[in-house]
Amino acid sequence: MQTLGEDAIDKALTALGKRGAAVDAALVVTGAKDGEVQAMIGSRDPDEPGFNRALDALRPIGSLVKPFVYLVALAQPQRYSLATLIEDSTIDLPQPGGGRWQPQNDDHETHGNVMLIDALVHSWNLATIHLGMRVGVDRVRGFLESFRLGRDINPNPSLLLGAVDLSPYDVAQLYQYLAADGHAIPLRALRGVLDAKGRPLTRYGVKPGAGDYVTATRLVTRAMQEVAISGTAHSILESGLGNLRAAGKTGTSDTQRDSWFAGFSGSTLAVAWVGRDDNKPTGLMGSTGALRVWIELMKRIPAVPLDVPKDGIELAYVNSESGNKTDAACSRSRELPFANGYTPEEVDHCPIDELKSFFRGGDDKGDATRDE
Repeated sequence: MQTLGEDAIDKALTALGKRGAAVDAALVVTGAKDGEVQAMIGSRDPDEPGFNRALDALRPIGSLVKPFVYLVALAQPQRYSLATLIEDSTIDLPQPGGGRWQPQNDDHETHGNVMLIDALVHSWNLATIHLGMRVGVDRVRGFLESFRLGRDINPNPSLLLGAVDLSPYDVAQLYQYLAADGHAIPLRALRGVLDAKGRPLTRYGVKPGAGDYVTATRLVTRAMQEVAISGTAHSILESGLGNLRAAGKTGTSDTQRDSWFAGFSGSTLAVAWVGRDDNKPTGLMGSTGALRVWIELMKRIPAVPLDVPKDGIELAYVNSESGNKTDAACSRSRELPFANGYTPEEVDHCPIDELKSFFRGGDDKGDATRDE
C-alpha cells in the first residue's frame, strides 16, 4: 500500500504540470473498519529525510470539517434531518478586533433556503455557518475535542469553515470515526509483539468505543456518497470509480493554499493533502489536487464497495422545495433517508395533473383508465 500510494502521488502531481511541480503532498491510508495504518507518506519524494508532512504539517482543513458540523446537527433527529431547510444567505458578524467577518460561497452566490443534504453535497459555506450557529459552535468544538487530537480547536464561528490546523494523520483519525460507522477507533500501526520464537507477547487489538451517533453517522455518510456523484467530488464517478459508492469530502483553505480530500470505500480510508511548505497559493482546489491523488490510489487497490447499514434508517419521499413529505409521483419529490421515526410530519400533496402525468408515463395522451 505504501508503494501504491507513492505511485499515486507521483502520477497525480505529474499530471498537474507546472502547478504540480511546485507542490508537495502527504497521504495517510487506513483500514476503513479497523483503523490499521496501511501507509503513511510524508513527501512526494519517498527518499526525502526529515519533515514528515503526514504527521507534522499542521494546516487549515477547510471544508473537511463540514461533515462533523452536520453530524452534530443530525444527532438531534427531533430537530434536524437531511431534508431540513437551512438558509444559504449573507453572513456579516462582528469580530473582536472591530472588523467584520463576511464569508462567501465559492461561487460567490447565495442559494436561498436549501435542504441540509444539498448544503453538504455542494459544500455551501453560508448554509453551513447558519446551521452551525443554530447547533452551537461550542457543541461542534466539543465533538472535535472528544477525539483528543492534542490540537487547539478554534472556538470561533470560523471553525465551521475549517479554520483549525490539523495534520493529515489527525484528519484520518477524525474520518476513521465515519468510516467505522460511528465508532471511535484509534489509529494503530502495531498488531502485536512476538518473541524470538514467534510466540505472541502482547497484542494490540482495539475494541471500538460505544457508538453514540451511529444513525447520524450513517445519514452523513449517505450524503457524502452523494458528494462523489453530483457534488464537489463528482470526478470520482467520472473516473470510473462509481462502483465503489465511496463517501468523501473535498477541502480547500483560504486563497487555495491547501488542497484536501478525505474519503473511504468499504475497505479503505485515505486522506490526501497537497500544498506548499511556504504557504503560498497552489491554484488548486480540493477537487483538482488532493482528490486526484485519492483517485489514483483507489484505481490501484482492490475495489470494495461501501454499503451503509440500513439499521436505524427509513426512507421517505420529500418535496425538494419544502422538505415536507410528499408523493413519489410528484415532480419535485426526492427520496431521502431519515432516522427511524423522524420522517417529516407535514405532507405536501402535488397537483392532480402531476399524478396523471406520472401514471401515464409522462404522456398526457396515455390511457385515461390508468388515472385511477
